[in-house]
Amino acid sequence: MAVTVVALLRTREPKQPAESDDTGKTPAKRLLVRSAPAAPRPLVDQRPLQTARRMAATASTPEEQALAHEAEKVGDHKVDLAFFDALRTAEENPPKLSPEAKQIEDRKTKADLALKEDQSNIAQLTRKLATAPESQKDNLQDQIDVAKAQADLDQDEFDDASEDLEQAGGDPQSKIKRLKTEHDAADQNAPSIGSAANPYEQDYQAHTMLSVFRAWKALREKKAKLEEARDETSAKSQRLGQRHDALAAQVEKDKESREAARQQASVFPRPVKRRTVKIRRQAHRRRWLP
Repeated sequence: MAVTVVALLRTREPKQPAESDDTGKTPAKRLLVRSAPAAPRPLVDQRPLQTARRMAATASTPEEQALAHEAEKVGDHKVDLAFFDALRTAEENPPKLSPEAKQIEDRKTKADLALKEDQSNIAQLTRKLATAPESQKDNLQDQIDVAKAQADLDQDEFDDASEDLEQAGGDPQSKIKRLKTEHDAADQNAPSIGSAANPYEQDYQAHTMLSVFRAWKALREKKAKLEEARDETSAKSQRLGQRHDALAAQVEKDKESREAARQQASVFPRPVKRRTVKIRRQAHRRRWLP
């Protein structure tokens, strides 16, 4: 009886507060929402794959593992599309640089030019070394070593400038590429499917009360995680639907503008072709010839 009472208390639905507004939030919740700082929006939303992997680790039965494998494939595809879309958006909408960021960009450009010059010099000296006589090879090798050392210094300067520009918000493409590299590296260390499965889940048909209680608790926790993942997926789907509707409306608006411009252009008189004018002039001259 005690276990039954505890189970009823823990599985009952939470009571809805009496005082709430139209949005379903109490004054205390509204105060917490207002005071909570807004989280910065990531450049690339990797939550679909992260959520799929987190849930895949809890898959225990073969059916769950098959579904988890499919969810990982879909999540990985969505994240790849998110990286592609983020790079395209960053290329089409470059950020406005502050004076400090502009100086950093100039420093990066100078370091890049110096690095390319060093590489060209090394390649030229290497070609000379291949055809030079023995008396000049030591001197050319020393020049190559000095050029390589200078290239290393210029490479360090270029890397430092790139990092400073990225931190200043002036190079989102480099940051996105770095995130993509980290994402690809994380794929190699991803947890395997079923690695975090609770062994007590399969004891729901046991004959002891303790085993049944453990199985009930494990399944209840798993259900809560699945509901959280489902809510996250629904919110993501809703945002994508809104974005799709906005893009469709913009495309329709552009289509109407092009159609209006085409109709306006059709009203203008068309220019007469030169060949037609020439033929008319010749016919006019023949008419007045004797």
